[in-house]
Amino acid sequence: MSQETMPAGTAPADVPAPGARKSSPPGSLGLAQAIALVIGGVIGTGIFLLPATLAKYGTVSILAFGLVSVGAILIAMIFGRLGARIPASGGPYAYARDAC
Repeated sequence: MSQETMPAGTAPADVPAPGARKSSPPGSLGLAQAIALVIGGVIGTGIFLLPATLAKYGTVSILAFGLVSVGAILIAMIFGRLGARIPASGGPYAYARDAC
């Protein structure tokens, strides 16, 4: 479809809109995307490997998966409360240093 026959207010597909940011070429990977990819892979691996690791114990693995999930939530809550009480940076090291 030529520009002369296009309806008013439309632009050809290969012409960027006014004020649009120029995107990087397909297949390029920036630092932020690479970091997100690695973090997602690590978290995803843990999520998918835990049931596979527990499955060899049979039906009791469902109970074990529930207990492990509750334990993970409790650890997250503990770190949340410690972070609220001790606002220093350093995570577990700062908490242990404050305890001494």
